[in-house]
Amino acid sequence: MRALSYAPFSGDSRAGAARRTAPLATTRCLAGVLAWMGGRMLAVRVAARRFGPAVFTMALSLAIVAQASGASAGIRPAVPAGDLVAGAVSGELQSVAVVSVRSAWAVGGTEAGTPLILHWNGRTWRRMAGAVLSGGGTLTGVAAISTRDAWAVGAANGGAVLLERWNGRSWKRIRSPVSRGALTGVAAASAGDAWAVGSTETGKPLTLRWNGRSWKQQPIARPVGAVLSGVAVVSRRDVWVVGSQGGGALALIEHWNGAAWKIVRAPRPAGGSELFSVTAVSPSNAWAVGTSDVLAGVGGAALIEHWNGKVWRQARAPRGGAGLQAVTALSATRAWAAGGTNLEGIAASSAANAWAVGTYQDAAGPRILIEHWNGKTWTT
Repeated sequence: MRALSYAPFSGDSRAGAARRTAPLATTRCLAGVLAWMGGRMLAVRVAARRFGPAVFTMALSLAIVAQASGASAGIRPAVPAGDLVAGAVSGELQSVAVVSVRSAWAVGGTEAGTPLILHWNGRTWRRMAGAVLSGGGTLTGVAAISTRDAWAVGAANGGAVLLERWNGRSWKRIRSPVSRGALTGVAAASAGDAWAVGSTETGKPLTLRWNGRSWKQQPIARPVGAVLSGVAVVSRRDVWVVGSQGGGALALIEHWNGAAWKIVRAPRPAGGSELFSVTAVSPSNAWAVGTSDVLAGVGGAALIEHWNGKVWRQARAPRGGAGLQAVTALSATRAWAAGGTNLEGIAASSAANAWAVGTYQDAAGPRILIEHWNGKTWTT
């Protein structure tokens, strides 16, 4: 997920608002999905489809970080063919969380500037009512513990921190200890242990922790120009956050050991780098993804980093691939990453059940994009 890709304090909290102003006549829609399965990388295949006056080229595929053998195979992706909810939805999805084949959540914002929450019930995606907001806003992160417990975070129009919780019946707004700011990511290990990250109204890194009763601000190391984008929770004594520092020029990784936050050395490829998402399945296995070559001014390249229990190392990414926005993992041998200019979130509950979400453009404007992996193909 792009860190603070919208302007929550300027009255427009729609994620990626600037990106939507591109001309539609020859819009190219690029997206990518990578999957780690025991150490190989599948080649990217491209499918194209015409939507009115715009041609969308989708580089949405399954890929795996390459072994020395170089074996590869491609899986043809789907292209956006419409919304999976009743009625057209104009807007953008930022994040997705999967509980099972019959329960998943996707969040974002509508073109009208209001929070968007969708739920998958095993048959269809349906729009759900969120907490009542007087001035609108957007949701940029979601985490689900069970069918009766989920969190969604973001920012309300006007600059207020937005925290919402699903109790099995409805979404309710929960008080934040910091009233002004924007949250970009959330992760939960249990009903009594969750973390959210983002920034304060003044642009300082913001870390909040849920203790089962209320959210509390948790001080964190603050290098110059730090921005927090993603968070992953292994246990109460093992939490990772990622982002960037130095004005977005250097990747940032911090770790919580149960008592304090510590900056951990991260690989920093030449040309600048920033991390947007992190996932962890054990104390010795975590992944972080983002963008390298950010100083080149050409959109950057895919950046993948792996934690082996001792150090973070850069993993090989597809050549020519665009930056990655989200990552999720099922085990030490299976992980997924999504990115490009159109995919913002990805989550999976099994090798045959994964969802990727984002946005695409048609003649009418931005539309939500939802793709599903069934173990063989991606479909809308």
